[in-house]
Amino acid sequence: MTTNADMTIYNQHLNAETKEVEYIPTVVSGVHWHSNLKVSVGENGLKGVSGISAAEVYKIRIPESAETEEKKYIEPRAYRHLPADESGQYWTIQKGDMFCKGATDMTLAELKKSADFGTVLGIGDNRRGMNPHFRIGGA
Repeated sequence: MTTNADMTIYNQHLNAETKEVEYIPTVVSGVHWHSNLKVSVGENGLKGVSGISAAEVYKIRIPESAETEEKKYIEPRAYRHLPADESGQYWTIQKGDMFCKGATDMTLAELKKSADFGTVLGIGDNRRGMNPHFRIGGA
């Protein structure tokens, strides 16, 4: 697989003590990053007024061999049950996680202003076969 970027994924984790959702960043080096601007024209239902909407759509492939700051990948279900003090030792991919292009330590507020920022909408676990990888679909 050809890789063309690094990325940072922000895993959501519920801190059982504080009852707050925390976002734990992990830099993933060596991914295939593809983005495409999708535009739609149509009626929005307000008295026949038509409009244009646009959004970036992301397709990211993460090879199983990608570097991840010495963090180990675990399945989303196992990640959700980790104690808060262990969540920074692992990473996962789950719907609702956030991501951005490049290695960064931005806060969530800064991340949401980033040009190459998205939310995980779908995950494909393609670790079987000749080219094992995860596929993230997001917008």
